[in-house]
Amino acid sequence: MIKSIMSKKVATATTENLLRDVIALMDKNNYKEIPVVDGYNKVIGSISYFDILNIIRFRGDSKVSNFMNPTHTIHEDSSEDFVLDKMLNSGLTGLPVVDKKGVIKGFVSDYDIIKNYMKEPALSKLLVSDSNVKSVKPVTEDANLGEVKNIMNFNKRDRLPVVDKKGKFVGTILLIDLLRTFYSDAPNKIGRKLMKSEISKLMDVSIEGLIIPGIKTTIDSKLRDAMKTMIDNNLKGLIVVNSSNEPIGVLDRCSVLKTIQSVISKKGIDLEISGEVPNSAAYELRTIVSNQLRLLPRDADKIKEIKIFIKRIHDSRSEGKVEMNMNIIRDGKNINIKKTGFDLLLTLVDCLDTAKSLMKQSAGK
Repeated sequence: MIKSIMSKKVATATTENLLRDVIALMDKNNYKEIPVVDGYNKVIGSISYFDILNIIRFRGDSKVSNFMNPTHTIHEDSSEDFVLDKMLNSGLTGLPVVDKKGVIKGFVSDYDIIKNYMKEPALSKLLVSDSNVKSVKPVTEDANLGEVKNIMNFNKRDRLPVVDKKGKFVGTILLIDLLRTFYSDAPNKIGRKLMKSEISKLMDVSIEGLIIPGIKTTIDSKLRDAMKTMIDNNLKGLIVVNSSNEPIGVLDRCSVLKTIQSVISKKGIDLEISGEVPNSAAYELRTIVSNQLRLLPRDADKIKEIKIFIKRIHDSRSEGKVEMNMNIIRDGKNINIKKTGFDLLLTLVDCLDTAKSLMKQSAGK
């Protein structure tokens, strides 16, 4: 049950709390969102990084009531799988745990969920490329706060890679550092509105002093190693670089949660995808297989192994064509399927459709 992994000491806000105090709470507790409670300690909403970033007013004394949104809650007897599913469906990175009266009893974050599933055996075989690495536009060392704010807000990213003039990764800039800058405790920024000219000046400030040495991972690193790095350093995400130290995306906690969900939804099935597999397609291939398995006949739980081998056809007449070999071990028997096509994902779906037909025929005998 979730009671065993939730945090019992919960940072909460009220509608009357000031924005600068809530940002300090988020910073201290490493939360992207904070539950908002009423005078009876009942959860009435939440406030997140992006709620604040989306409608920046440059007032540290603005009240939480101007920024909060409705939120989902869970109960202490909820299962870890249920909470994982709810977290992904709601898009939230943390959920307040309440009793039958709605009074807050704890808080469970995506960090807690990842830590709980860390030792899932099937994860040991996965690489970072098997998860959904989200593309993100890097910024240069001479970028300003306004540019970074707009990119973060538009793409809903809480971190951006920073590159030098040659496009090499040099560090990371975090959303919390922007918020801390915008709502600094300095007397000249708190408790009064900034004039338009002052806002413009703040937006033009360089990010140079906010760049932190970036902890990174590579696309071919073990996913479990990346998860461990997140947990050990309490990170919400990792910048992913290629062999030339150029950033190609971000592996965030949400991507890891989706991969965990995919793994636990097909426990007992050993899925192996090999051959000429583009790094950008690995996650989509696994997701398609996971989704299609739910549509297979009821006795699909007899499937013990699925191996997929992909080969690119490079002759002049078939340039871009793929050959896919799928081997399924079900109930001790082998099902072998071979398909060719010009679209990798559609070829996989074609193989799975054929597999479903063959298994239905077998089940009807």
